[in-house]
Amino acid sequence: MVMEDIKSLIRSKDINDILIFFTDLAGRLRTIHMSAKRFLGRLEHGDVILGFDGSSVEGFLRIEGSDAELAVEVASAFVFPEEILGFKTMVFIGEIIDEQNQYCPRRLAKRVESLVEDFGFTRALISPEIEFFLLKKTQILWDRTSAQGREHYHVLIENIDASMYLPRGRNAYMTTFEDCTLEYRITLKNILEIIGIEVERTHHEVASGQIEFSLLPQNIVKMADIYQIFKFVAKKVARNMGLVASFMPKIFPDENGNGLHLHVSLWRGDRNVFYDDEVPTKLSKEALWFIGGVLKHAKALSAILAPTVNSYKRLIPGFEAPTYICWGIGNRSVLIRVPSYGHINEETKRIEIRFPDPSINPYLAFSAIIVAGLDGIRNKMDPGQVIEEDIYEFSQEELEGRSIETLPRSLEEAIDYLAADKILKHYLGSELIDRYIQIKRREVLNYKRHVSVWEYIHYLDT
Repeated sequence: MVMEDIKSLIRSKDINDILIFFTDLAGRLRTIHMSAKRFLGRLEHGDVILGFDGSSVEGFLRIEGSDAELAVEVASAFVFPEEILGFKTMVFIGEIIDEQNQYCPRRLAKRVESLVEDFGFTRALISPEIEFFLLKKTQILWDRTSAQGREHYHVLIENIDASMYLPRGRNAYMTTFEDCTLEYRITLKNILEIIGIEVERTHHEVASGQIEFSLLPQNIVKMADIYQIFKFVAKKVARNMGLVASFMPKIFPDENGNGLHLHVSLWRGDRNVFYDDEVPTKLSKEALWFIGGVLKHAKALSAILAPTVNSYKRLIPGFEAPTYICWGIGNRSVLIRVPSYGHINEETKRIEIRFPDPSINPYLAFSAIIVAGLDGIRNKMDPGQVIEEDIYEFSQEELEGRSIETLPRSLEEAIDYLAADKILKHYLGSELIDRYIQIKRREVLNYKRHVSVWEYIHYLDT
């Protein structure tokens, strides 16, 4: 949209409020609110640029040089219907400008889109399958008992299916009569389509109260924008229905965690570069090299694609989450799966990366995947043998015999791999990655200092 279109839309839709979203380096969505009247006044004078305290936003600026500027991208407009916030709202995406932009993840995503073109491709397309839980209750009560900061807490979490027809532990994948999420999914899907976000399909997932939304593919920046909008709207719609939408990677110890399977393809004009009609698998050499690059950098990528301490409680055997660095065709036990449905053609040929989770910074995560894949193409990296079996059935000897390695077991281990990955740091920006690592090491330290209820139960009477 051009500026005149925006002005006309604000007036014709009788919009009184403007929200500007931007994302910090940790992936948290930040918001600035303006009246539509003030926003239109800024538009009359050209681009909308807003100042803010960059030292109060994680990963941006230090306090001694904290004046940051946010440029609003007018073409990014979304119109929110009343069903979300109770009144019509227009939402724009912003990004950091000037010398501070080395820490802006959206600026990074734009640079990676340019890198795709430098490699001779037109665009990279990404399509996510977003898993999350619908909860009836989430209650965390802290009881601070002394000035020294000792605290006890009680956690009560109940998913939407817990007291209904579906006993915990039963496979709820695409169930019908036991599905308590259908009304929510239809409501959310309809609102997303009003906004302009195209949903391919939704369904109940394996775990009780867990659902999945599949979105149609977009380029890196557009899909990252959509992902942040999706999470915001999903949470608001749930709250309006008296529920809680949680994208936490691992909530219930005995249930599957929330994954974020990412479908990726590279295009040159109207041609899908990953498609080759001359080979039985229909998978091109470029696609194989791209897979090889992602596998080569998988351990370092984990710090970005599984970016929380909680992420590694999802990435364990037995819960449909990948742990072994390998690939396969139609095999859901591997790290990278090539879908093998009979209807796959040039338009739909893609690879599926299965180890990310919804806690990602989408701008950083999508960029990192593409950079790793492009490195694979540049160096013609062999992805290794296709794994056709259930890799969880492999013995340690079989894994070693096939040279199959595992993902990092913790965020701390993943951070060390990222710090040592010169290729990712070069293309994503050393200063940005170093700042990201600093944030994540602090998260690990805070987690290590925490004493959990499990430890009290098992060790208090030692």
